[in-house]
Amino acid sequence: KFAEEDKKRKEKIEVKNQADSTVYQTEKTLNELGDKIDASEKESVEKEIEVLKKAIEKDDTDEMKTAMESVQQAFYKVSEKLYQEQAPEADVHQNANPDQSGGNPGGTYEADFKDAGSDDE
Repeated sequence: KFAEEDKKRKEKIEVKNQADSTVYQTEKTLNELGDKIDASEKESVEKEIEVLKKAIEKDDTDEMKTAMESVQQAFYKVSEKLYQEQAPEADVHQNANPDQSGGNPGGTYEADFKDAGSDDE
């Protein structure tokens, strides 16, 4: 009986800690991104954060789980769009200097080999 109660209490504490962490990390990242993201998208994530904060205040585990999922989905949309905007920029930088990686852009390699079927040795 007590083990069951302890398990529920432990889960509630873990979910609350995870929710607090989600709020902190998401707000921190939004602040770091600043004006790199669209104001309406930022506002969308902030609304979801407020819902999560209210769920934390209520101490409602199920509501916290749902709200965390919403925050993560809203933030995922923002970060995905940000990544897509930066990806073409990265491609331009990569294509500008193909030797940057130190690889062989011609696709040919210098190597010694021995023809196993040859009698010339």
